[in-house]
This record gives sequence, C-alpha cells and structure tokens, in this order.
Amino acid sequence: MSIAYGIMFIISVVSLVLYCILIRKKDKWLIVFYTSICVVNLGYLLLSLSKTIEFALLANKITYFGHIFLLTSMYLTIAKLCGFNYSKKLPVILFSLGAVVFALICTTGYLPWYYKSVTLTHVDGAAKLVKEYGPLHVVYLIYVLSYSALMITTVVQSIVLKKVSQKKTSGITYRSSLY
Repeated sequence: MSIAYGIMFIISVVSLVLYCILIRKKDKWLIVFYTSICVVNLGYLLLSLSKTIEFALLANKITYFGHIFLLTSMYLTIAKLCGFNYSKKLPVILFSLGAVVFALICTTGYLPWYYKSVTLTHVDGAAKLVKEYGPLHVVYLIYVLSYSALMITTVVQSIVLKKVSQKKTSGITYRSSLY
C-alpha cells in the first residue's frame, strides 16, 4: 500500500513541476491546488509508513492541512473559470476559516474534541489510524459539504447567468486565424 501512496506522491510532484515549467500564464490558485495535492499525498505516504502513533498523527495533520488549502484553491479556481469577480478579502476569509478548522484538527492527540481516541494498526504492511470521532469532528464534514455546495452553486449560477461560453468551460480556447 505504501508503494501506491509513494507513486501518487511522485505523480503529484511531477504534475506540479510540469505545470510550473510548461504553462506560461500560470494561475496562482492552480499552483496552490497542485501544491495542496502534493501535501495531501505526502501526508498519506507518511501515514502509511508510520511506526508510532505520534508520527501517524503528525502525518494525519499534514494530510488535513493539504485538504484545507485544496478546497479553497479549488473553489477560487472554479469561481475564476466561471467568470466571477470576487473581493480580495474573500481568499483571506476562506483561508482564515480553513485555519480555524485546521486548528481544531490539531487538537488531535491532546484533546478529545476532534477524535476521542486514536490507535495505530498495520494492515498489509501499511499503518492505519483507527479513530473514534469526537463531538467536533462534524465541523470538518460541514466544512467540506459547504465548499461542495458553494462550488456547485457557482457553476450553476454561471450557467444560468450565461457568464461563460461553452468553449471556455470545456477548456478549449479559440483563436481566430483571421487576426
């Protein structure tokens, strides 16, 4: 299992590097997106290689850290692709909200808020955390579902308002040969 996580981590790093090298006009939110995927995959790789509960919890926190920024960068990329302009305060607000959720996650191992208890087991040579969820674990679920609803609403609203042409949403850029 650790081999699969290692392969996925390498693929994500190569994707980030190729994006940075090959794409001339880079989008900052796509760079954050690709970097977040690398962080998530690194966390999963480290978790699978964990020998102690402390290291496994650290790896789990690294994974969640990547997830927090992944959702935010995904939404901001979708909003941009859908033709929405947003205040410069929005990314600050979204990242601040993510920081609060991440701080809650970081209580794992110290307070029983996010996980009541955690044990480390090994399945097929890879480490796995067996968790008993705490009362505030639902906050992360609400966080993820809120982002999902926000992304779907943004896409639907852009379709209804006809903010984006079909060519642009399909990823095809059109350049007339007449120019």
